[in-house]
Amino acid sequence: MRVSRRFGVLLLCAALVMSFVVGLPGRTGQAGPNPEYRFQLHRFTEVFNIIILASVENVSLRALIDGAIDGMLAVLQDPAARHFSADDYGRYVEQIEGAFGGIGIALTLEDGAPVVVQVFPDTPAARGGLRPWDLILEADGQGLIGLGLNEIVARLRGQPGSMVTLRVKRPGLEQPFSLQLVREIIRVRSVQSRMLAPGVGYLRITGFQAETAAEARRALEDLRAQGIRGLILDLRDNGGGLLDQAIEVSSLFLPQGPVVRIRGRAGVSDFRHGQGRGFDLPLVVLVNGRTASAAEVVAGAIQDYRAGLLVGTRTFGKGTVQSLFPLSDGGAVKLTTARHFTPVGRTIHGVGLQPDEVVAEAERTALLPEATILLQYRRPLTRGLVGLDVLSLQQRLNQLGLTGGEEDGVMGEVTGNAVREFQRSAGLPVTGIVDAATVDALNQARTPRPDPAVVPDVQLERALSIIRGQLR
Repeated sequence: MRVSRRFGVLLLCAALVMSFVVGLPGRTGQAGPNPEYRFQLHRFTEVFNIIILASVENVSLRALIDGAIDGMLAVLQDPAARHFSADDYGRYVEQIEGAFGGIGIALTLEDGAPVVVQVFPDTPAARGGLRPWDLILEADGQGLIGLGLNEIVARLRGQPGSMVTLRVKRPGLEQPFSLQLVREIIRVRSVQSRMLAPGVGYLRITGFQAETAAEARRALEDLRAQGIRGLILDLRDNGGGLLDQAIEVSSLFLPQGPVVRIRGRAGVSDFRHGQGRGFDLPLVVLVNGRTASAAEVVAGAIQDYRAGLLVGTRTFGKGTVQSLFPLSDGGAVKLTTARHFTPVGRTIHGVGLQPDEVVAEAERTALLPEATILLQYRRPLTRGLVGLDVLSLQQRLNQLGLTGGEEDGVMGEVTGNAVREFQRSAGLPVTGIVDAATVDALNQARTPRPDPAVVPDVQLERALSIIRGQLR
């Protein structure tokens, strides 16, 4: 009876696949099915049939299809390619939009325990009295010790208006205490601004989310109202985000014209234009090895137009465009669909942008709370892969005192050896491959407590010196 049911499901799946094949056009654009498509998808259904009917493992249909999707994405060798489940896709959209239901804290892990490192102002956590270095033991009666960071965050987030009860252990207090907080929409601001010195404004953009351009415009207007005569735009540690927001931000500093060239599969360039009026003040743009993607679009355009000076270190070199394709089950697939170039055609991907003035970052001898590197597991990291997730891995390994190698975003031999050394010390299988268990262990590994010593920001100091020199 079991075989007949599985066979019935099998026939239905095969019929659906073949009906899809019949509707596929040929690569040449001719009407009707492409014989090669028919043949290859027939091979797929053959293997699918064999597994369903013959494998001793009783694998679900969903697991097989998920595995097939993941396998197809792996063949692309596209570091950005990813298959989202419905839940993962929802969380990803939250990150893009910069808003979610939560309590307003940033966490790290120490010895498997979630520790508060930052409490954002005017949030439930701030109003409820949470403090940095509070340890959160439980959420709604469920223990959090030993869980991965992503799972802890998922339990703390929820529908705005819902209540969460925390059990908190505070340094200096003998007994834990309970705290009830009502979740609300937490908006993560991607723009910060202030007067850095008389006549000199400072504008920092940490990522490109749905409201970044509007936030940057308001911040710039506020700085102008305070009488700035020069501006420092800080794009360091900005890993990118939404391309349309980067183009709008570029328009704040550039005259009307092309901001970026987009070249897709067909090899045809498509220019994306900004609608700016130019910037009439001295401008310095700070960049480093973690300035990537959409942030490199902004920096590269400013450099091409000679609208400002780039100061810092060579940027990361992620010159690709990703597109999201929603799926019928609520999930999505993300693929690299194009590469982007600066307005004059300079390559970004794999090369990065060379600053007009190279200023190395100061050696950080003290770890501040916001400097703690926490990893998110998106894919297994194996030798030869390139990406920002590899860069974060290298930073975390170096932060823990392991030799993660040059922080270049390339999973090479040195980085792999450091991973194996960490896995050995953590009691994990020593594979050199960064899987979900290794990510959780890296996040939970003890890092030094913050040192109150202030690390000089030599890049910012140099930018300020350049602006002052132009204002004389």
